Amino acid sequence: MLNLGILLEPLTGGGPFLGFKQWPQVLCSRGLSEGHHYWEVEVSNSWVCLGVTYRRSSPLGGRPRRSVVYLLSRNPYSWCLEWDSLKLLVWHDNAQTVLHGAYHRTLGVALDCGAGCLSYGLAGGASLFYHFLTAFLEPLYPAVMVSSGASATLKRRPETKPPVAAPHK
Repeated sequence: MLNLGILLEPLTGGGPFLGFKQWPQVLCSRGLSEGHHYWEVEVSNSWVCLGVTYRRSSPLGGRPRRSVVYLLSRNPYSWCLEWDSLKLLVWHDNAQTVLHGAYHRTLGVALDCGAGCLSYGLAGGASLFYHFLTAFLEPLYPAVMVSSGASATLKRRPETKPPVAAPHK
């Protein structure tokens, strides 16, 4: 179920990286390049990674292969929040930060393209877990990775305020 006005679909032809289809990832078909966006994700109590990525060719320029660089946020072109059934982590450019917090069934994701802010928190903006501040140079495509048997349901909640970014990181 998706109510973002953005179609999520597995990509043929490899996706943003040549090896994108080697991993259980789904990418939005339309990029976000301006304005404020907020969506919520209901996740199962299993491994899931919620993020955004640029749509670009592989930095390796080679044949598709099962390499960690193709995973969401294990490269300089994507960012994510990961729930691994034990802890929350955020990733960018293959660097992780472990967050304090417990499992929450519904997470909020806020993207302010102009301010270069990607925020993750509890649904409804009740609590902020983390935010990335950077200059986004290209449109961003929401993306999801899940483990076998896991689920992630994306939905837009326009009546809900996005998590407020605190002045850190």
